[in-house]
Amino acid sequence: FYTSTEGPAGVYLISDDNRAAALPTHPSFAGIANNRAFEALAIDKSGVLYTLPERPTSGTSLFPLYAFEGGAWRVEAQLPQSQGMMAVGADFGPDGLLYLLERGIGWQGFTSQVRRFDLRQPERKPELVLRTQPGTHGNLEGLSLWQNAAGATILTMVADNNFLSLQRSHLVEYQLQAD
Repeated sequence: FYTSTEGPAGVYLISDDNRAAALPTHPSFAGIANNRAFEALAIDKSGVLYTLPERPTSGTSLFPLYAFEGGAWRVEAQLPQSQGMMAVGADFGPDGLLYLLERGIGWQGFTSQVRRFDLRQPERKPELVLRTQPGTHGNLEGLSLWQNAAGATILTMVADNNFLSLQRSHLVEYQLQAD
């Protein structure tokens, strides 16, 4: 399995004997601010690994989406930021689309949203599939998509409390409506 770090930016392959081996880096990884790098990792059906920084590239409102294939990273796409949200989780759905969990924070608490992107059609506008009101959930940072026995797509998200008594750790699930 893979794990990522927020600072300095990096992705690691964890072997069956629990040894971590750093994957090669992309030249732009060095410019990503500490504690703003990679929270989101996703693997598509063909085994390509994807990640993106928590915040867009400095001076832009675009998240560079990196793809690791053939032993090297490339910038696969530039995903538009939505309303100042931060990228914190990602997964590919049964439909082959990339789902991005994003988080915002304000005086009323955390806001979460999930958008989906069709990487085969980069000109296609992302679709918002979920947006919560501030304070509905805690600091959701992990995302997994799966299908239940009835064929419905389920979004499972996880929040941790960051070792703070004011926050809560929990799992939440939403079922997507069929198109």
